[in-house]
Amino acid sequence: MENYWLNTAKYTTPELILFGIGAFFWILCYIFVIRGIIKYKFVGISAGVVGANLAWEFMWAFVFRQDMGQVIQIGYYGWFALDVFITISMFKYGYKQVLPQNQKYFKWFFGYSIVAWTVVLYFFISDGVDNEIGANSAYAIQLLISASCLGMMLRAPLEKGISYIAAWSRTLGSLFCGIMCIMHWPENRWIQSMVVLYMVIDIFYLYIATKNLNASSIESVQVYEKKSDDVANSSTGEETQKILNLKLKDEAKKGYFGKISGASDFQKFHEGEVLANYFKKKLKISVFGLGSNTPNSSFGWDDVFKYGLNNEFDRQDDEDGNTTMSYSSGQPQGIPQTIKSGFYYTDRLSKNTKLNINYSYNSSEVVSKTTKNSQYFLTDTSYTSSNVTQAIQKNEAHAINIGLEQRIDSLADFYFTSKVKLLNNNSMSSDETDFLS
Repeated sequence: MENYWLNTAKYTTPELILFGIGAFFWILCYIFVIRGIIKYKFVGISAGVVGANLAWEFMWAFVFRQDMGQVIQIGYYGWFALDVFITISMFKYGYKQVLPQNQKYFKWFFGYSIVAWTVVLYFFISDGVDNEIGANSAYAIQLLISASCLGMMLRAPLEKGISYIAAWSRTLGSLFCGIMCIMHWPENRWIQSMVVLYMVIDIFYLYIATKNLNASSIESVQVYEKKSDDVANSSTGEETQKILNLKLKDEAKKGYFGKISGASDFQKFHEGEVLANYFKKKLKISVFGLGSNTPNSSFGWDDVFKYGLNNEFDRQDDEDGNTTMSYSSGQPQGIPQTIKSGFYYTDRLSKNTKLNINYSYNSSEVVSKTTKNSQYFLTDTSYTSSNVTQAIQKNEAHAINIGLEQRIDSLADFYFTSKVKLLNNNSMSSDETDFLS
């Protein structure tokens, strides 16, 4: 029962965390796809791969079993449950993805694809071609999903049922799970190639998506001339420049951006970070995560400012109203294990009310070990000594900050701020010396 919930005997804690984050992003992807189905009566995933997705989840939820633990298995059940809703919706609305003259054949084709994928995957897994968690077949299907969704977006780029947040979540989910697979199975060239190939397609997909600006989103267009501050270095060399100012409607002020980076030697050291931001009108949500066993234990200044992670600073206000902020990324001497994650939420609830909520989790563990060998020569004898000093320092912190700003009238504002921080610090050290004559 020790490894029943999470198999820490076979998989390391960073590997289980990475897979868990990836599973969460995939659940988020399904939720936004379902949201689009309910709102627009359109399934934002290609019908050609929904059957493959459902068959894979059925096989690994009920026929075969992965070996990462019951917690992960529950995640597989969750994937399957959400995909059942998507599959039923595909039977109802999937005909919208094909030409009118072919719509009468759609349900037959889609039903056949589910049966065909179920048969193919059963023998693929039972014959031992797949690995212990189904990743070999999963990334083959992922490549098909990426390619088919790109094709669907190119055919109908302004289709409201296509959720770009779902696309981001799908990309991030497969990336985190892919990093975990590469760490655990560094010899598996299949998974490595699939991760690279699908990422190229998804990056192109997201790039094309950002270029689609609907004309109905523009409220007004202003064209005016501005005097150039530096004529010699301006792009036109003229004293005045024409400026085009596009003012968007409030409902069009929405979007998202993010950043993913990672590095590993696929043996001992690895690091990765993800930052994402979603905004709509006055709403702004930022999520972040960082994991490493290298000295890279914090986000850079640019990222902190860009994504609004203000409370990741050490901030001090003096009596004169001046603010001093510092941001330290230092670690004690040793090999660090760092995990950071959290979210920031900001919204204007009404014309005079603004709410801020953020949560941060920070865990760091540093193991240092020093070995010293000495040899002593005396007049009648000699001896050696071996000294081993080891220290383990683990710090864990949960921080919750809540801020409420209320405008009472033109002369008075009310501010409420609540900060809660839970700390758990542990340290252990040992010093052992052996003498040998």
